[in-house]
This record gives sequence, structure tokens and C-alpha cells, in this order.
Amino acid sequence: MPEKNIKSALLACCLLLSGLAHAETADRDKPIRVIADSATASQKDKNNKTTLLERNVKFIQGTLEVNADRATINEDAAGNQVITATGSPVTFRQKLDGEEGWMDGKSDKLVYNTSKNEARLIGHAWLKKATDEARGEEIVYNTEAANWTVTGGPSSGTKDGKVVFDIFPKKNPAALPSVPAVEAPLPVKTAP
Repeated sequence: MPEKNIKSALLACCLLLSGLAHAETADRDKPIRVIADSATASQKDKNNKTTLLERNVKFIQGTLEVNADRATINEDAAGNQVITATGSPVTFRQKLDGEEGWMDGKSDKLVYNTSKNEARLIGHAWLKKATDEARGEEIVYNTEAANWTVTGGPSSGTKDGKVVFDIFPKKNPAALPSVPAVEAPLPVKTAP
């Protein structure tokens, strides 16, 4: 792949990697490693540049790692990119910024749109931030506002297609004070 095409692919990957989660801030300044069995780029059309990465696709930048079977990067004339990764499943993991723990996610497809600052996990979508988890058919994560929308459906991973959240207390349950045992009630005196 020509060096100019590799630079375009790396720029698009950088935008994906730096925006996925409430990321470890230091990751944005680290080099990006792109690994795949095959890479093909088409830069002839200035309005639609395309890079295709196939088999064993991996993006690594600092603490962030994205794994997919295949990824395409489409760039328009303004430099906006849409990165689509598919896999069985697509997975990502990144250390949370200023917090203990990690942001983990997986889905059948991950679509990141740089102009919308939006990551979509589509099909059997699962997102875990530290101990809190969300499952659904689709999870849309806005990387700028740091908010999510979860939609249920047939591929939500639940038997009835519902959205599922598991939210845990922020305090360590073992550190909470114990509740005293209930004593037997005092006998009631009745008037003579």
C-alpha cells in the first residue's frame, strides 16, 4: 500500500481510537499500530477514499485495543471518516480516564462516524464501564457528550429482546456498615 494511503488509514484509525470511550487521555498522544493480514486502499476518487483491512485486524493506541475480522475506512472530501469494523465479535478495551477500571465493548459491527462523534455497536451489543454494563441490539455512544442510547431487539442477546442494564453501587459493598440484627419484640403489657 503506498505511504500516502497508509497515512490516510492511520489518521482515520487515530480518530476512531481517540474517541471511542471516556478514554485514557494520554492514549491520544501515543502512536497507533494497525495490524491486519491484508490492506487495500483506493485514493483515486477525492470525494470517497476507501481503505480495506482484512483478517485479524487490530488497532492499538496506548491502553486502547480494537479487534475485528474486517474494517473499512471511508473518507469524504472534507476529511470526515466513517470506520466500519465487523467481526465475530468486534471487541474493544480501553482504560478509563481518571477512574479505576476499563471500558469494554463488543458487538457484531462497530461503526464510528468522526463528523458525528458517534460510535455505534450493532448486533449483540455489550458495553461495560468499570462494573456497570448495558446490553441491547444497538448501543450508540456519543464520544463528545459521553452519553449512550441502548435499543432492544432480536439481537440484543436477551431471550425477549429487552435492553438490560446492571448498575452497581459506587461504594464497595464490603465497606458498608453492617445492619444490626433485629431483636425479638418486647412483650406487650395489657391493662387489667
